[in-house]
Amino acid sequence: MLLQTTLGASYVLAHPGGDRLHLLNASAADLWQLYQRSDELDEARPLVQKLIKDQGLATEVAKAYVEDLLLHWRQTGLVAARFELPATGLTPVCDWVKTPPYLEIPQDLNTAQAMILTVKLAGLCCGVWIEDDQLAKALAVLLSSVRITGAERLAHHLVLTGTASHWQMSVNEVFEASGQGLEDALTGVLHVLINLACQAEERLLVIHGAGLRLNNNQGLLLIAPGGSGKTTLATALNAQGYELLSDDVVPVTLTGKLLGLGTPICLKSGSWSVLADLRPDIAEAPMFKRFNQTVRYVPPLRLNQGEGIDNNIDIDRDRNIDRDSMPPLPLGLLLFPRYEANSAPHCIALCPEEALRLIIEAEAVLRNLTQAKLDALATWISSVPAYAITYPDLDSALALVQQHLEAKL
Repeated sequence: MLLQTTLGASYVLAHPGGDRLHLLNASAADLWQLYQRSDELDEARPLVQKLIKDQGLATEVAKAYVEDLLLHWRQTGLVAARFELPATGLTPVCDWVKTPPYLEIPQDLNTAQAMILTVKLAGLCCGVWIEDDQLAKALAVLLSSVRITGAERLAHHLVLTGTASHWQMSVNEVFEASGQGLEDALTGVLHVLINLACQAEERLLVIHGAGLRLNNNQGLLLIAPGGSGKTTLATALNAQGYELLSDDVVPVTLTGKLLGLGTPICLKSGSWSVLADLRPDIAEAPMFKRFNQTVRYVPPLRLNQGEGIDNNIDIDRDRNIDRDSMPPLPLGLLLFPRYEANSAPHCIALCPEEALRLIIEAEAVLRNLTQAKLDALATWISSVPAYAITYPDLDSALALVQQHLEAKL
């Protein structure tokens, strides 16, 4: 039996335990309601009649539209689900939403020769054991922004054995990957840690976007597909005094609060010169190949005790730094940025239905959908203002964002 909830004048449908949303606009939602009341043997006729009456369509046009609509609903499984038996109420089990038991140091690793890093992402503590000295030193730099000290209980452990030339990684004593080269090892470890932080407990969803903390302790989300300029904009906002949650993915709790990963910012080559004045340390950061693109990793600037951004870029790379995880933040503003050369800066207010559509198009991750989750998602989307902003350069983007922040605060 389908899950469904309202969002403005639209409907949001999903399969129990699924990972896809189906968003019906107002007219399609009306037809869906009528379809649910129709006879299975004569499902198309009431829909055709409604289109003829309400929209003045010719009979053949209305029939063609309904045929296409029903075909789409069948292909997505909505029609079949309509006639299934009622759900039992049991929640489907997904392995990734289970928090594993707390783990001890692996017994089969010679810890006297290994470097041990403890990191914390989204409140989750993980231990990373690295056998090779070159890999250990490089990872210590890469993970400096999420390293912590102290003997906190570990939810996961990663073990990296071998050398920088030939390495192998396991996660919780299960083989994960092997490869050759320092760059692949570093990006592989970072990728695994982010996945664990996003999947370690039940989430409402995981946003593909950047998150920042506003001065009123609410969260700002910049949501867009890759290549839209959101990481460049988020890095600039971070340099202007807004603490960064993450530059690429933001987990959202079941209560709708944003979690901070604190991982290093991954900057593609196109943004280096644009950000040079705000982050001069970018030029000193080593270059890596990530998914066949040249990138540089830089640590996010963090708030000091006086609530100002700490602009001291020099990091003592030989010691652990205590990083208290940022508390979960309520969402305050949704922005959907898009860089467009030679365009005039402008923004458009979005209704909740449009905001949800753009979140889905940006490849947000949803898992193990339930009616409670679907209702919570609709409430969350409807609770804050949302805007699409388009800009030709970074200065214009910052000005547009600042306008919205001043209006909100």
